[in-house]
Amino acid sequence: GEIFGELDPVHLCILHTGAANVQQLIVRRERPIFRMHETRKEGSRERRDPERQDPVFPAYSHVIAVPIGKVDIADWLFNLPEAEYQRCCPPDHISAGTTSTDDGRRMSINVEMIGQTLMVQHYVAETATPQLCRMVSTSDAFTPNGRTRVQVIWTLSAKRIDDTHCEYTNGVIAHPTAAFMDFIAQHGLSFEQAAEARQRDGGDHNRRETPLFAESIARHALAGA
Repeated sequence: GEIFGELDPVHLCILHTGAANVQQLIVRRERPIFRMHETRKEGSRERRDPERQDPVFPAYSHVIAVPIGKVDIADWLFNLPEAEYQRCCPPDHISAGTTSTDDGRRMSINVEMIGQTLMVQHYVAETATPQLCRMVSTSDAFTPNGRTRVQVIWTLSAKRIDDTHCEYTNGVIAHPTAAFMDFIAQHGLSFEQAAEARQRDGGDHNRRETPLFAESIARHALAGA
């Protein structure tokens, strides 16, 4: 990969968000020192905030033929079989499971490849409802040149289109940690180089997984109807 040419990209700037306003989060142990901003892809156009200086990445959504009242993203996410997770972005998705924090908050553990980087996502549920899940992880990234960490915010949302359809949006924002910035500096890379690589590899990953996640959520909803 080009970062990341000799240094394959870490799971930074992962691409997209369905949330209109994502608040800055305080992370235990590792505080993000930059913030990624979002954009929403609408047809062939992308809406960007002209005041943003940070890199922005497209959102991806997919319409499913299910009434909004039947959709339960939280129930789908925390009961997702490993094989179904793997089917939602082959061959990138490797494994998934659920666990909890010491204080009882639900977690989703996802293991996946982004480019040549192995990501272990430790998602903690900040919000878990039928139409909105917001998951936050300080994720481990195993690149060909070593291991580092990034904060990842995964937003899964659904909105009503009409009586029989709704739109699923699969969103991820990443915040580089101090450890990540040290890591790229050690390899002579700028933050902009890292962001550019994420747009390429992360965008391709999200483009493929979003419709497959959406259809999986639809099957789960109809099976429980």
